[in-house]
This record gives sequence, structure tokens and C-alpha cells, in this order.
Amino acid sequence: MNPADFIEILRAGSEKEVSDTSYKVLKVTDSEVLKSLVSHVDDVENFKLEIQGNGLENIQRVLCSLDRITRFLNHLKQGGCRCFKYKICSYMPFTDAKEGRVSILSEDSDPTTWETNLVCECVLCTKKYHVHEYEAGFGRRADWRVLS
Repeated sequence: MNPADFIEILRAGSEKEVSDTSYKVLKVTDSEVLKSLVSHVDDVENFKLEIQGNGLENIQRVLCSLDRITRFLNHLKQGGCRCFKYKICSYMPFTDAKEGRVSILSEDSDPTTWETNLVCECVLCTKKYHVHEYEAGFGRRADWRVLS
């Protein structure tokens, strides 16, 4: 993601482009790119205020996507880890482990229900999560909960 184009994509984009951008922001791993995106969080907040009440089609979906971005970037701005994304969206633990974002510490699968319970650890901050992965409609879903 090119941080220079970030706000322009949000301003000019359709509902789908804004939504896609919000998920791309959550997947960024480059710390320099994240720092640059964090510097634009106030611009995103201002854009949210600008578009409210202007008759934009599907405004709630656009606002939901913008909220996703601002929650994540504000967390990073306050010194938080990027693993905060697991509180925002349902990411697949095996995919994130394969990509080096988390380590899987334990796994308990039930072949009769196709459910899996895991304990995962963020490779950056070592925060541990209980992850419940299960069948949901037309695919899999994973619910992440921070372990105390």
C-alpha cells in the first residue's frame, strides 16, 4: 500500500474500494508504512465527518470501513501492536502463522464438529490469544480472544 495515495483512495473510491483498502491497512506488516498511515489517522477522521449527511450511497458500509481503519491506526498511534487487528476482524490462525505473524502454541481439533481451538502468540508483542476456528455459512471463521 502506498501511503501517499491512501487518502485519495478513500476519497475517490467506491464502497468496495474503501472496504478493500480497510482490509489492506490491517494486513500491512512494514513498520515504516504503518507509521506513515498512522500519520493520516486525523485525515481519515475528518473524512468520516465530511461524508456524513452528504447523501452518499451505502454510507453505513463506508463508515464501517473507515471505523475499521481508524480503530486500528489509533491503536498503533497509542503504541499498540498490530495484532490488535484480531479484535477487529476474523483472520485465519493457520494463514497468519504461515505468514509469520503468530506462532501456534497449542491446537485441539474436533473432527466431528470441524472446530479447532488454538492458543496463538503474536510474534511481535508475545500477547497470547485463544482462537476458536469453526465452519460458518460458506467458509471458516475464527474468533480471537486475548488470554489474560
